[in-house]
Amino acid sequence: MLILRFYKLKKPYKVLVVQALVLQWLFRIMLWVLPFSFIKRRFIKGEVSPELRSKLPIKSVMWGVMVTSRYIISSTCLTRALTGHMLGRWYHYPTSVRIGVGKYEGEFEAHAWLEYKGDVVLGLAQKKYVELVELK
Repeated sequence: MLILRFYKLKKPYKVLVVQALVLQWLFRIMLWVLPFSFIKRRFIKGEVSPELRSKLPIKSVMWGVMVTSRYIISSTCLTRALTGHMLGRWYHYPTSVRIGVGKYEGEFEAHAWLEYKGDVVLGLAQKKYVELVELK
C-alpha cells in the first residue's frame, strides 16, 4: 500500500520524499551523537539548488517533511525543523528555525518550529513558547 502510494506520486514529489527521508535520518542520528553547536555550524546553511527552483510550493515541501517523519525513530520537532530548513533552502525558500521554551503544568518544555516570511510553516504549537534562538 505504501509503495503504491509512492509510485503514484509525480516525480518532483518522489524526489522530495526521498530527500526528506534521508535528511531526517541524518539529522536524527547527528542529534544523537554530535553537539548541536557542530550541527548548527556545519549544516544549517543549506546550499541553494537552482534546478529545483519553483517546482514545489512551500506547503508541499513541508508536507514531505511531515509524511516522512512517521518513519523516523524518535522524530522530534527539532529533527523536523532542521530537515524543513535544509529542504527550504534547497527549494529556494529562505526559512528560519526557531527554538523556544515554556513551562506547562510545572514541567519545562522546549519546542522547535520553522518560519517562512513570518509565518509558521512547520511545528505550529498550541502552547506559547518564549523564543530563545533563531537560526537562519
